[in-house]
Amino acid sequence: QEAWENSIVNVVVLPVQENYPTFFREWDPGLRYRAEYFQEQLVRELGGKSATHYPARFFTDIEVSNEYNRPDWELSVKWDYVNTSTTTPSREKREVSKNIVAGRDSTGKQVYILVKATIITSTRSVSARGRLAYTLTGTYDRKLIDIGSSSDEVSWVENSITYSGDKRALSDEELKLIKVRSFDRGPSKTEVMDALARKMFPELRRKLDRVLST
Repeated sequence: QEAWENSIVNVVVLPVQENYPTFFREWDPGLRYRAEYFQEQLVRELGGKSATHYPARFFTDIEVSNEYNRPDWELSVKWDYVNTSTTTPSREKREVSKNIVAGRDSTGKQVYILVKATIITSTRSVSARGRLAYTLTGTYDRKLIDIGSSSDEVSWVENSITYSGDKRALSDEELKLIKVRSFDRGPSKTEVMDALARKMFPELRRKLDRVLST
């Protein structure tokens, strides 16, 4: 146990960089997007401070600053390529209706009316491909410990809804789609980067395994 503790290296994971800022600014950034989220997500993927699977503990630069730690290694990661494509949306039109309470009659009985709306559902496919480059460096001597990259792609289907008529005829799910999705712009940056990260961060961890296990 003592030998294991003595072999542990502290690794600071720097904020994940984006090499295509102009390209990204053209996207809908999404309400949830935070650049720091991917740094924190990567630290968790690598095991954080547990040092369970290999003798290394991982920290964000903020954690290193707050805890006054001097890390042994520095992990720099950046998206050096991201590209997305979407298909031309297909459209489906349908009529919906719903009986709703309009009030009460003179006897106190509820009075219902039929409300109608026309819904147009647009569907498109989104695919995204990215390359994640990393560099692992010693913080004392700036010695290059490891360098590499990982590429992958993800795809999914998105739906968007517009309507005409009485809004009260729509379901809660249909109302939600109207509020959160528009095909006027490209896919949400939050969704693209999150989907790529969830697929590629585990691959990055596997690439680092061989360095951290030796």
